[in-house]
Amino acid sequence: MAYDDFEMDYGYMGEGDKPSGVLLALTAIPLLLDAAIYYLTDGFSVHPHFSHFIYMVVTLALAIIAGVAAVFAFLLAKDEEPEWGNQLPFKLVEGINMASLALTSLFIILLIYMYYLSPPK
Repeated sequence: MAYDDFEMDYGYMGEGDKPSGVLLALTAIPLLLDAAIYYLTDGFSVHPHFSHFIYMVVTLALAIIAGVAAVFAFLLAKDEEPEWGNQLPFKLVEGINMASLALTSLFIILLIYMYYLSPPK
């Protein structure tokens, strides 16, 4: 009976059928950081209500951290993906991480354009 329980939780050859909690948490981090960037810049406003240091330096640092976390989560999802059995949950997590990496890249481009390259107003 114990072997059957192991088989239900971990599938063929001890591989997990579902993404781990660490992977899911690491997948959520870039999305939360991107939401924080959007809030701190007031939707990429020309004159956000936070100080210059916050919307110029802190948001760029948060974007870089979000990009690194998205890459780590993508690589972890590729590593946890089972060779046998259901791969769909892992493919969904990989897709979410690729989308969050694209969104973070877009945010970095917007931050650089809005606050570093645009003329002062």
